[in-house]
Amino acid sequence: MPACHSKVITFADISGFLENVDKESDKITEKFCDVPQGVRNTVNPTQLLQTVKGICVHLGNIQPVEIYRNLQAFASACDAWNKEAQKSPESCQPVRRTVIGSDVSSRHSFVEIVPPESKLNSEESLKETVLRTKENVIDSVNMLIEMYSKSFPVSFQMKSPLEITDTEELGKLHFMSNFILVIISMLR
Repeated sequence: MPACHSKVITFADISGFLENVDKESDKITEKFCDVPQGVRNTVNPTQLLQTVKGICVHLGNIQPVEIYRNLQAFASACDAWNKEAQKSPESCQPVRRTVIGSDVSSRHSFVEIVPPESKLNSEESLKETVLRTKENVIDSVNMLIEMYSKSFPVSFQMKSPLEITDTEELGKLHFMSNFILVIISMLR
């Protein structure tokens, strides 16, 4: 802990940021849910990104590597989705493929129209990537606030303690706690 008295972060200080993170997260999720097939909305990640950066600045101008990587991955996923969403509707129409086959036991041939699955699968995978990276950003922010509340004086308590059983997640937690301790020692 730094030798100088650090400002106590109150619930009022951090709650506005967290409410904004939840609100922006819900907006992004709603862009993908309850939308008819074929309709593509663009996603604006700026508000969520700025809110997360605001939290980092408010906690002492820190930005852990995990948050930085998750923000970059989220921005890249949103950019990829927006590029796909801005394509003209004509270029997004599925191109059907015809396959001419023949039955060995018959003298007749048949034509089969095969719908392209790759277009739908790539669109679904882009959606999943945006939603997954958004959740990673939110998880890393929650972890940062939890670690901060364990390292500095705060006037609030996290509802659910961080329960980690996965060794990979435990390694991330250990790395983040070491990073925060380095930041604390640099503040001294």
